[in-house]
Amino acid sequence: MISATAPATSTGLDELCRPDMINHALAPGRPQGIEGTREFLRSTRRDIHSARWTESHVVAEDDLVVQFGTREHH
Repeated sequence: MISATAPATSTGLDELCRPDMINHALAPGRPQGIEGTREFLRSTRRDIHSARWTESHVVAEDDLVVQFGTREHH
């Protein structure tokens, strides 16, 4: 998933997600669907934010995928 969300890659996310995906973690005002997720991922680039995932879990069943974890700020 990390390489699919790199700023220079626009097709990776398209290969992993449907255009009408629902991202329940998006802040109010962000577009829904894959475009809102793409916008969010661009805004959380590691080269400009110090937060790092120290623990990450991905749980998937059928077409439902949930990711959660712990982040650390440097």
